[in-house]
Amino acid sequence: MGEIRSLKAVELNFQELVEELKKWFIEDNFNAQVLKMEDGRTLVQIEKQGSWRKIVGMSTALNVILSQEAQELKIEIGPGRWIDKTASGIISMLLFWPMSITAILGAWDQMNLPEQIFKYISSYISSHCKNEQKQ
Repeated sequence: MGEIRSLKAVELNFQELVEELKKWFIEDNFNAQVLKMEDGRTLVQIEKQGSWRKIVGMSTALNVILSQEAQELKIEIGPGRWIDKTASGIISMLLFWPMSITAILGAWDQMNLPEQIFKYISSYISSHCKNEQKQ
């Protein structure tokens, strides 16, 4: 289950936004890749760096899909690998109960990440686009 939002983005340089978003993820210790989808939308796949995170259930992965029509930017954010959280959480609780804490922390990070992404994109648009101010 994901979240979808649309933002007004007058004169948005779409490619620049995608590159800045990717850069922001990398600076926050994510692996990030940008892919063009068959329908023309842009997919930014992200995953928190560190193979140890996968082992202990703290791997955070999301798909961010961006598309632009006229003066509007559509943002869709959804989970990339919720199954890791569930599987490692169950295994951790059964075998190593202290590791269940790391699975919970990983899930918490993933739950909060979409809002951080929306805020980053909104801030980017506010500072880079000529959107009309409401009075």
